[in-house]
Amino acid sequence: MEGFEAGIQCPYTSHVFSVGEHGKKCPRCERVITLSAWQEKQRCFCGNTSLIEAVAKSPVPTQITSFPQRITVTVRNLSGDFRKTTDVPLDMKLGDFRLAAAKIAGWSSIPVCLVEEKTNKVLRDNSTFGELGIQNGTVFILSPEAEGGGTRLNISAPINIPDLEEMTVLLVQADVVYRLEEYRSDQQHWEAIMWTLVGAILGVLVNWITNEPIVISKISILAIIMFSILACIAFASVVKYRKRAEKMKERVLNSKTVNVN
Repeated sequence: MEGFEAGIQCPYTSHVFSVGEHGKKCPRCERVITLSAWQEKQRCFCGNTSLIEAVAKSPVPTQITSFPQRITVTVRNLSGDFRKTTDVPLDMKLGDFRLAAAKIAGWSSIPVCLVEEKTNKVLRDNSTFGELGIQNGTVFILSPEAEGGGTRLNISAPINIPDLEEMTVLLVQADVVYRLEEYRSDQQHWEAIMWTLVGAILGVLVNWITNEPIVISKISILAIIMFSILACIAFASVVKYRKRAEKMKERVLNSKTVNVN
C-alpha cells in the first residue's frame, strides 16, 4: 500500500494525519485527503479524480527535509476577465507574487499593485504571506497604479431609490416660509408673556390665602386687575399669530408639487 509521511494536513478538513491513519493520496500533487472528504468531494484539491489509498507512516529519522507551508490564494483583475488560483508558500514575498501575477496577466509593462479584496488594503511588497497572516482562500486584486502612486479602484455602493410618493418636491415661495417662522416666533413670544402674567396673578392670590388673617389691600386688587388685562392682551396676541401661522402652513401645503424622476 502506498504510504505518506505522518503530519500531513488534509486541504479540505485541515485534519492532521497521525501514524497508521488511512487516506486518499493524489499522484499528481502529492496531497492526501481524509476518507470522509473523499466520499464527499470525490476529487483532490487540484481536481484530480484518480486517487489511491495510502497510510500514514513515521518519517525516516535520517531524512530531515523541511517544506514551507503553503496556502491557496486567488488573484484577479478589476474587470474579472483574468482570474487564477494557485498555491504559494508562506515565506514568499508579496512583491514576487505581484510580479509573477502581472506577468501572467500580461501587465508586465504596467505598474500594478496588489490589493486584498476583503479589506481593500494595498499590500507591501517586502512582506511575506506569513508575516501578514494571509489566510487560505484569500482573493487579491491586481490593480493598475494611478499617477502619483495612488491606486485606481472601482468602488461601487448600493443605491436605494425611494418610492415615487417620497420623491415629491414642494415648490414654496421663500417669503411664505419666512413669514410662517416669524408668526410662530411671535406666537411663542406672547405665550411666554401670557404665562408670566398668569403666574403673577397666582402669586398674589397665594399671598392672600397664606396670610393670617387674610388681608386684601387695594394695591393687590389693582395688581390683579392690571395683570389680568395684560394677560388677556397677550392671549389675544397668541390667538392672532396662531391663526396667521395656520394660514401660512396651509399655503405651504397647497404649494405646487413636482415629481422627481
